[in-house]
Amino acid sequence: MSPPERLTAVAGRILADIVTGQPVRDPRTGGDLMTTTPARYTDPFGDPVEAIRWNPTDPVAAGTCIGWLMAAGADFHHPDGSGATTTLTIRGVNGRPDRTARPGDWIARKRRPLTGTAFAVVTDDVFAGAFTANKAVYR
Repeated sequence: MSPPERLTAVAGRILADIVTGQPVRDPRTGGDLMTTTPARYTDPFGDPVEAIRWNPTDPVAAGTCIGWLMAAGADFHHPDGSGATTTLTIRGVNGRPDRTARPGDWIARKRRPLTGTAFAVVTDDVFAGAFTANKAVYR
C-alpha cells in the first residue's frame, strides 16, 4: 500500500471511530492510535487541551508530533539523545521556562485568549491520572 493510500485508510478509520465512539486503533500494530496523533482532552482545571505523546522510536509518531508542533508555531529543538533516548525541548515564551519531553511524556497545548498558545510537558503517569479524553471537543 502506498503512503497516500495508507494515509487515506487511516484517516477514514479515525473518522469512522470518532463517529461511532469506538477506540481508534493503529492498523499496523492494533494499538491505541490516539497516543500517536493529537487528541483532545480535558485538563485538571476543566479546560480543553490538545495533547500528543512524544515517542521518538516510532517514526510516524515522532513525525506527527514534530509536524503538530511546527503547525502550532512552537520553537523547539532536540537537546540530546538519539533513538529511544531523544528528548524534545520546547522553548518557553513570555519569560516561561523551557519544557523538556522525554520519551513517553505527553505534550499538551492549551489555547489562551490573551496570551496565545501555551505548551506543557506532562509525564505519562500524571497525564493518565489527571487528564480525561474529551470527545465532545475533538476536531
